[in-house]
Amino acid sequence: DGKKAGSDGAKGIPGAKPGFDMKEAVLLAENDTGTASDVGGGAGPKREDADLQIPEGQDEVYDDSRYRGKVNNMETETQQPDQLGKSEGGKTGAEPPEEDQLEGYLGSLGQREASGKYNTKNSLGYLGKYQMGPATLTDTGYMKGGKWTGKDGIHSEKDFLNSPEVQEKAIRDLTEKQWSYAKEKGLDKYVGETINGIEITKSGIIAAVHLKGAGGAKPFFETGGKDDPTDAYGTHVSEYVKKMGGFEIRFPAKDNTREGEK
Repeated sequence: DGKKAGSDGAKGIPGAKPGFDMKEAVLLAENDTGTASDVGGGAGPKREDADLQIPEGQDEVYDDSRYRGKVNNMETETQQPDQLGKSEGGKTGAEPPEEDQLEGYLGSLGQREASGKYNTKNSLGYLGKYQMGPATLTDTGYMKGGKWTGKDGIHSEKDFLNSPEVQEKAIRDLTEKQWSYAKEKGLDKYVGETINGIEITKSGIIAAVHLKGAGGAKPFFETGGKDDPTDAYGTHVSEYVKKMGGFEIRFPAKDNTREGEK
C-alpha cells in the first residue's frame, strides 16, 4: 500500500535509508521514461537526447541510415578534396547505396597513389595526387604530342602540380573515360562476380584501369585472377580492385550503371 508506506517512511522496507519517502518514489517511478536517471537522483536527460548518446568505444552512430554523431572531433565544415573518402572499399555504411560515392573513390585512389599530395612527381614522371602521365593527360586534353595545351591555364608541369583544382577536374574527366574503356574491353560484365575472394565492383574495375589501362587489366578478369598483372613498381591489379572496390559511382546521363547491373 503506497499510502501506508509513505506515512510510515522507511519503516518495514528492507534496505531503505532513514527519511525514505515511498510516496515520492511512487511518483518518480510513474514519471520514469526509461532514461539513465535513478529514483530520487535527478531528472536525467530527455529521451530525445538519450537517443543521441554514442555507445562507448563506437566511433560513429547511424540510426535508420541517418548520421547521429561522432565521438571525437565531430566535423561540421566541408571537407577538402584530399580529405574525402579515406575509408577503404567504400563500405562504411555512411551513405545510402543510391548515393554517388565518386568523392570517396577518388579520396581512396589519391591516398594510394600519392598519399593525397598534389605537388608530387614519382620516379617515372607521373604527376600529382592521381599520378597522371602523358597518356592520361592527353586523354583529358592537357597535353598533345607531349606538349602542354594550355587547357585551364596549365602550360607546364609546374602549373599542373600547383593546381589542385585542375587535378581534381582532370581525374573526374579521366574516371568517366576509364569506365568507357573498361566497357569497350568487356570488363563491365564481371561486375557482381567474385575473383580470388574479391567482389568485383564498378569502382574496382575503374581502379584497375587506372593502374594498368583497360587492356593491361583485362587478363586479371579473364583468367579469374590467375594472371594478376603488376605496374612498374610491382603493384598488382588485384590490390586496386579490392582496395578501391565497393564505391557506388554513376556518371551523368551517359551511364547510370549501378552495382550488380551488367
